[in-house]
Amino acid sequence: MHQTQRPLTGPLRARINRLAHAQALHHETRLKAVLLEQVQTARDGGASFDELAALVAKLEAESR
Repeated sequence: MHQTQRPLTGPLRARINRLAHAQALHHETRLKAVLLEQVQTARDGGASFDELAALVAKLEAESR
């Protein structure tokens, strides 16, 4: 006899959602810092605005 599994709801689901959200925010903060550092390093190295825009486009393409 198989028991039908009910989806997780209520307090456990809410806790999982909060944990996932907190982890995503932490990851976003770290990732933004890394990306910004790459662009600033290129800028400090003399890259033009167009070159910086191309670098950001490359970073965007790599994230897909």
